[in-house]
Amino acid sequence: FLTSTSSPTIFMMSSSLAVSTLTVESPDTAFFGADPVALGGGFMYIDNKHDKVINTAIDMIEALPREKRRKRLFDLTKKIPTYLLYNSRFFLFLFFNTIKFLNFLNSKINILNITKSYRAQNPGFDHFDYMLKPSNALFKSMFRNFDNYERIEELFKERYDVFANCFSQEVISYFFPWYKDTACLTPYNTILIEEYLMDQFLEFLNESHISCILNPTYKLFNFPYENDKKDLKFNNGIAYIPSLAIMSRKEITFLSEKIIEFYNIISSSKEKKK
Repeated sequence: FLTSTSSPTIFMMSSSLAVSTLTVESPDTAFFGADPVALGGGFMYIDNKHDKVINTAIDMIEALPREKRRKRLFDLTKKIPTYLLYNSRFFLFLFFNTIKFLNFLNSKINILNITKSYRAQNPGFDHFDYMLKPSNALFKSMFRNFDNYERIEELFKERYDVFANCFSQEVISYFFPWYKDTACLTPYNTILIEEYLMDQFLEFLNESHISCILNPTYKLFNFPYENDKKDLKFNNGIAYIPSLAIMSRKEITFLSEKIIEFYNIISSSKEKKK
């Protein structure tokens, strides 16, 4: 949707899992977003004066091929491991202990390498030319789950509050500069790491069998603009740490303690270099 021209038409696109309520004020910009966060669909806001943009969007959607039942069944089958990892503590227990055992036999088999490999096979947002018109089954699924979104968002809020309260304001400002005393209503748990420290951070968590992955979601515009280098640096510093929704308070505390430990390590290293 991004076009590289002297005056580009910009569509701000946002995952249905990454945002909650989206307020649009600019009459010259079209947004795609989602509310509520917990559903798998979204909405497109376009000011009524942009007739061409509206009609083009409608034509593009109508021209998409319909998702076929066989493909939907295949894609859902592929997602079973992901579903179990996010929803079954028993499966998660077996998964991590199997990795620990295999890691004992071969150090190259670890949570970091497995996470990278799995993400490469299931790229999520890293797709191109894959859009489909939703099947009736997907519409039914969204409709049946509409009443659950408040419960799901409340769960996200509750767990993120527990997580954020584990840190001092100094640590929050350094690793989570976007946090402004308002819980994130998203299953994604992002952290900002200075780019030159990213490999060290990934290995540090890997030693404790904590999964982490480089930013797979957020993308930059595909044309030059003011302060684009600043945005690139920020984008390259985003990492995804474990989602909080399925974690117990004990597990959330353990994760926060490791993050604080890493903060102390790099702070001490910086002090020595002064």
